[in-house]
This record gives sequence, structure tokens and C-alpha cells, in this order.
Amino acid sequence: MTPSSRAAVPSDGRYQPGDLIHDKYLLVRRLGQGGMGTVWVAQNTVLQVSVAVKLIALGDQEDANENAERLLREARAAARLDHPAIVRVFDFGRTNHGDPFIVMELLHGESLADILARDSRMTGVQAVRAMLPIAHALASAHDKGVVHRDVKPENVILSTTEDGRTQPKLLDFGIASLQEKSTRITQEKRLTREGSVVGTPAYMSPEQAMGKADLDQRTDVWSFGVMLYELTTGRLPFDADNYNALLYEIINQRPEPVTAHAAGDDELWQIIEVALRKKPEERWGSMHAFGEALALWLVDRGVSDDVCAASLRSTWLESANVATRAVDLAETSPGTQPQSDKRSAPLVPLPSKPPSGKPKTVNERRPSGWPMRIAFIALCFVAGLLLVGQFVGADTVADTDHAARSDSPSASQAERGAASASGSRARELGEHGTDTLDAVPLDDVLGEVEADSKGASKGARAATSLGDTARKKRERAKSAPAPKKKPRTKDQVDFGF
Repeated sequence: MTPSSRAAVPSDGRYQPGDLIHDKYLLVRRLGQGGMGTVWVAQNTVLQVSVAVKLIALGDQEDANENAERLLREARAAARLDHPAIVRVFDFGRTNHGDPFIVMELLHGESLADILARDSRMTGVQAVRAMLPIAHALASAHDKGVVHRDVKPENVILSTTEDGRTQPKLLDFGIASLQEKSTRITQEKRLTREGSVVGTPAYMSPEQAMGKADLDQRTDVWSFGVMLYELTTGRLPFDADNYNALLYEIINQRPEPVTAHAAGDDELWQIIEVALRKKPEERWGSMHAFGEALALWLVDRGVSDDVCAASLRSTWLESANVATRAVDLAETSPGTQPQSDKRSAPLVPLPSKPPSGKPKTVNERRPSGWPMRIAFIALCFVAGLLLVGQFVGADTVADTDHAARSDSPSASQAERGAASASGSRARELGEHGTDTLDAVPLDDVLGEVEADSKGASKGARAATSLGDTARKKRERAKSAPAPKKKPRTKDQVDFGF
């Protein structure tokens, strides 16, 4: 605790330095005052180590029962959690006066409330780096069914470890809601007067302000957003002169952007604004999602770790797909949001837990399809060459045959002439009949027949000679090399054949 807190500690005279609590813890000095009692620095006489002891001074019977139950709840909630950003609880019991107490680790540092009182505000980067370990602690608590319900600067200590590192610690689970599996413990109702609300008013969610009992992790998302708003601007998002007016603002009014107070930037405000939406279903669905958005905001500004020197990528980003944002911040800019609470659901669903799968990094590329495309084009090209080659060969043979036929017109004419002569002579003989044949001298007939026979034989020999010549030309044409290509002009495309 801080000097200001120590000065405010009341002295009821029941416990003094040197008193032995539970035959084990020797009170050394008062350290501060928590929500329900006094915190002492004590010495564990068995282990010879320093611890913090929170003592609850019981009042009337009703207060005694509530405070005892509340302290026991805090001990149980913290004992269920094992996180470096959550204060450790070692023991629980009652003093000789019957007052309950819990024993915790002793922290050396100051609360965020004391830092705000001294420095007024932090820069956006400083605030986010300091708060990310607390976001991770809340996410861990939510995963185990514990909802804090009283997140505020007084319950966050920036402690200093033995090696000089800064380690934020979340305290006071006194009004935490515990869940066994998925069933809320119904007997763990509000531990305040009937009709009142649970939590510190300025950090209450709208559902807390309306007195709803069924609170889930999204009420911690709201309180975390309020605290981040206060750290960056130096003022609360909702503030009023009295309690009822404050609750009305929380339930009905929209806060001013952090940029209106010269704090953060538009993207940081968009992230915080999602956390401060009135309807729980429109907020970040989990502290995991909220923390990832804040970690990405830091990475975009060249920051690689939080205030504990923990890597943002290994803590927040390597277990989630950050190529796609949980919500399109450009589409949820403050200027495009309606000014009343009657707005539609988020443009895209907000995640209740980090998406699974390996994230795509900036340098990761898809496998290229060019090798397969090039192989396909080459195959088509070779097939085209073979097909065109067949057509060219067939055309060459056909041209050669045509040339051979055109070179021997006399052979064809001789064959046709011989056949025509024979046919005409036969028709002549048939027309004259037998009488005419008898009138024709035999020697003349034989002479004509012999002449015709000699002409036909000469024509046949000529045709045979010409046919042999044509065949030889075809054979030479087949064995001759292919004709050279014509020179290609610059307007023609060379396909390789």
C-alpha cells in the first residue's frame, strides 16, 4: 500500500505490533487498509519469511457473517488460481478474537490508484503495457470459472521483484463470483446489504448497476475498459455528483472518446469503445480477445513486450489468427456509431475465446502455382508441334504426287488415244456388218489391225516408262530434306515450327 493509504488506516486497538496470530504470524506493522479490514506486514515464525496478513474486524453479527464469508471467498478464489499477475494466498484462519484472516505474499510497490494520484495519467503505450499482464490474469481466472467483479486501480499493484522487474498483481477477490463447472454457486449472492449492488460504483458494468445477479466475464471486460480509459485520460468515463446520477450515466450515457482528452489515438479508442458497450453481447466476448486487440495495437507501434518484458507475440499472438481482426476497427470508428444505445449488433461476431490455429505471419506466402502452369504449357506446346508436323508431312507427300502426275501428260494422252482408236475401229466394224467385212480386202484389215496393235504397244510402253519415272520422283521427294521455312516478318509470331 501507499503512504496515503497507511495514514488512513484506523487503529481499533484490537491488534498491535508484536501480536501473534494463529500461533505462527507475528505482526510487525500496519501496511494499509483493504476493502474489508487492515493489512499487516507479518513474520512467519516457522519459515522465517515476511508475509502480508489481512485481518477482518467483525462488527455486529450480520456484518460478521458477511465479512467472514467474503474473506473466505477471497481465499478460495485466489487459491484456485496460479498466475504470476495474481497475488498468492498461503493460509486462512481465525484469530484468538474470532476474526477471520488470510495470509498472502508480501508485495513491494504501489497501486495504480497511487500512480494516478501522483502522475495524473499515463501515455497510451505505458497504460496498455502495464495492463496487459492483468488482462492475462483475468483471462486465466475466467477460464477457471472465477469472475473478479471489482477490477479497479486500487486492486492492481505494480510490484517490484527481487531481480528488479516490474510485475503487476491483481488483488482482492473478496466479491468474486465462483463457478463450479458451468453452474454458478447460487448461495454465493451479493455480500452487501440487500438491495445494494456489488462492486465499486465508478467501475461497475451496466448489468451490475442494474443489480443483476447473473454476471459473467464480460462485466470484468467492462471494468477493465473503464480502468484503461482512466489511466490514459486521467479521468473516469462516467462521473456524476451523486451515486444515483452515476448509475444513470453508466446505464444510459456514452463516454467521450479518449482522443477528446488528448489521449491515445483513434484505434486505441475503438478498442476501448467495444469494451464499454452497454449490452454485454456487443462487447469483447472475452479477455483473451480484448488482450489480443491491445497487443496488436502495441505491435503496430513497434512495441514488442509488456511491462514485465514478456513477449507480446508469444503471450498473445502466436495462439491466435491475427491476419483477421475479431472486429473491423475501421467499421466501428466512433464517427460512424449512432449516438444512442439503440444500435444494431456488431458488424461481425466478437470472439468468446482466441481463434485456434497457427497465425499467418506477415512474411508467410501462399505456395506458387507457376511451376505447374509452366509444365502444362510446355506439354501443350510439344503436343502441338507433333500434330502440326503430321499435317505438314501429309501435305508434302500430296504435293509431290501432284507434281509427278503433272510431269507425265503424254503417257495419259497415249493411253487414252490407244483405247479410243481401238474402240472406234470396233464400232466401225460392227456397223458395217458381215457384208461390209466381206467386201473389205483381208490384207487391208490385217494391216490396219497390225498398225493398231503396234500403236497400242508403243503407248503402253510409254505409259509404263512414265509411271516408273513418277515413282522414282516420289521416292526422291520422300528422301529429300524438308523445305526451308520462309523468313518470318516482325509482325508474325514464331511458334517454333
